[in-house]
Amino acid sequence: MKFKMNADDLKYLMNVCKFAIDKSGVRPALQMIHCNFGERTITGTTLDGYRMHRVTVPCDHEELEGEECFLPFIKVPSKIKYVIVEVADEEVTYDFLTEKKILKKYNGEFPNISDVIPKDEPQFEISANPKYLKDAMDAFKSEQLVTLQFHGETKPIIVKSPMGNFALIMPIRNKKY
Repeated sequence: MKFKMNADDLKYLMNVCKFAIDKSGVRPALQMIHCNFGERTITGTTLDGYRMHRVTVPCDHEELEGEECFLPFIKVPSKIKYVIVEVADEEVTYDFLTEKKILKKYNGEFPNISDVIPKDEPQFEISANPKYLKDAMDAFKSEQLVTLQFHGETKPIIVKSPMGNFALIMPIRNKKY
């Protein structure tokens, strides 16, 4: 299998997925990005047992729709426009035209996650600025547990520690709804 991607799209895929990679080394499938090909897209999924990240990016491929593979994590070089990815029997090659990176391919199964993703309609949705949400979570890095409180679609989101400390994030009105 061989396909071409914009280097910025590959970088985005790697950056989003890296947060839910299993770092324990116990399950090799969870140390890779599980990729599914759609019509001119690639969807990458990672999970570590506690969280899952999924992102879809454009991908220039022909006749790969419905195919899947594992991609190992790499650091995408800067100032590169495109990358050609070749998934062979035993290795994955990232060809950046100025340099190549060849990594070992994982040939196992990805866990069935279909039962983990809720299929029913959410009771309500709240839109928030991701930077403010991240800042609120970062404020509690020393805590082992925080609680997210939702009091309604137009009410603030409260991030609360067991000690009673909290951060409040105002929701953003989403014109889509």
